[in-house]
Amino acid sequence: MIRQCTCTEFESCKEKVIHATPRCAEKCQHHVVSLGVDFKAVRQCAVEKHAELEATFDCMEKANPDACAHGTPKMIPERYKLGIELALVKEFKKMVDEAKVDTNLLPAIGLARKYSKCVRKCVAKNTEGCFEGRVCSYDLPDDDTLVQQGKQCSIKSGFLTATTIRRLCDCAVDAGLKQLEPTCKLIPPE
Repeated sequence: MIRQCTCTEFESCKEKVIHATPRCAEKCQHHVVSLGVDFKAVRQCAVEKHAELEATFDCMEKANPDACAHGTPKMIPERYKLGIELALVKEFKKMVDEAKVDTNLLPAIGLARKYSKCVRKCVAKNTEGCFEGRVCSYDLPDDDTLVQQGKQCSIKSGFLTATTIRRLCDCAVDAGLKQLEPTCKLIPPE
């Protein structure tokens, strides 16, 4: 069992994560640059979708209003650290299989995982691990439910739509990730 984080701790942690993430993204850029990708161009693609991503996170907070303790925190079960990552991979694989996406995507997926792992470790180090449940944790639904909430919030915010995915995909190709081009063409532009 672990103590539930207070909402004050959550807000403080959220600010630290928001502040650390851009620096960590820069620090980990070698993972994408090594494939001949223009990191600044890829970063600009992501910046253009920042509002949709922020709306997704706001939606997730609203979907779980009691994740943090508004008063006295309670003791909650500790979560399996890799559970959310496994649930995300499972859902992503399901979406890729349903879309009948070409296996040319596998190198790009591997690259994305290495890059995101690097960013996550860097953010954890620069935020005293506040979002990793070392001192306290959040009272959230199981990992599969949480991933489904995230998916629905991403759709609602306009982040997980064919148009947005196609734009991000084309942007990645233009930035040098040429192996995505056949896959991007399979995504309807509108």
